[in-house]
Amino acid sequence: MEKLSKILPFVKPNSASLAVSEFFKRHYTPSLPAPYTPYIAPPQGIKGIGAMLASAKQTPNWIIQDLLEEGDQLIIGGAPKAGKSLLALQLALSVASGGKFLEWRAPERRRVLYINLEIKERVMGVRILKMAGGEEQIQKYSNLYCMNIQTRIDIMDSEQSSTLTHLIEDLDVDLVVWDVLARMHSKDEMTIEMLHVMQEIRRVSAGRAHVVVHHARKPPSDSTAPQTAHDIRGSSSIFGECDGVFVITARSGQGARFALTAQLRAGRAPDLMLLDRDEHTLRFVDPVEQEAAELGIKLGEVFQEQTVIETNAELMSRLMAVFGVEERQAHRYAKKAVELGYLRTVKNGRATEYHLLPLALKMIRNAKSRNYA
Repeated sequence: MEKLSKILPFVKPNSASLAVSEFFKRHYTPSLPAPYTPYIAPPQGIKGIGAMLASAKQTPNWIIQDLLEEGDQLIIGGAPKAGKSLLALQLALSVASGGKFLEWRAPERRRVLYINLEIKERVMGVRILKMAGGEEQIQKYSNLYCMNIQTRIDIMDSEQSSTLTHLIEDLDVDLVVWDVLARMHSKDEMTIEMLHVMQEIRRVSAGRAHVVVHHARKPPSDSTAPQTAHDIRGSSSIFGECDGVFVITARSGQGARFALTAQLRAGRAPDLMLLDRDEHTLRFVDPVEQEAAELGIKLGEVFQEQTVIETNAELMSRLMAVFGVEERQAHRYAKKAVELGYLRTVKNGRATEYHLLPLALKMIRNAKSRNYA
């Protein structure tokens, strides 16, 4: 008994046999050879490597080619008045018409539901009409449906979420745009609870691709860098849950008016895109086109309210001062401006005059009238 008590200190002499029996029942499993177990298929949702290889070879069901596929969750973020709702509506119209979105294209027309919680219905209607190109063009976008509430909803409320899911399923849409996240919940955006909000939006969207418009933090007044996914407002779980993020930033100064950064899990996008805006839409600016545009606008500083510079030496001097370059680079800028149709050279005796042409004058006027708010 003493030996047993040393091995099992909790054993009392009058209950030795009971204690040993209980100990073995609770703590000891005989080391026996494992019996042969036939292969059993894994539970549903768990796939072997062969099934995963087959999945990898499947063709994606692209809503927008190489950007947004069926079931994806995409965030479009930006500071207030940066153009995020404009970009989201442009994406929706592109999908509804099977048209182009920036440098991508929707392969076919799809049904789209735009849930507008922020913009007045009349303003939304005017915006759609202008972006469509007028009443004669509106039929091309007949696959677009708008739900204009202009109030708060609670995506975490079971009754509201169930109603929204039924609506999405009844309309049989392929894309849902939620505008804007701040009006869709009552959670603290800085907490992990936002993970559940984003997951619930995915569930309520019923397997459809969906876009969530969300605010980014307002950049510092002295910042010139474009904002990225890490600048969107709230918990990092918002960014972590989604499949892709676009962040649009208004640019001040000359050249393209907006910068767009992208981070995608599956699609393809450049790290930075420059966008310009006409009266109603945003458009992709090719870097070569951007450089040419900046040259045309800078000529306004070079010519200083004049339309003619009378000598080559004077033009080179001004180009060097405005662009901060050496004379060789100034000559390249002058040659490029002539090639692009911004300047015309006119011989006046031995001197060469440089005349500012209407194309450059128009670009200079447009740049002066821009509002970057």
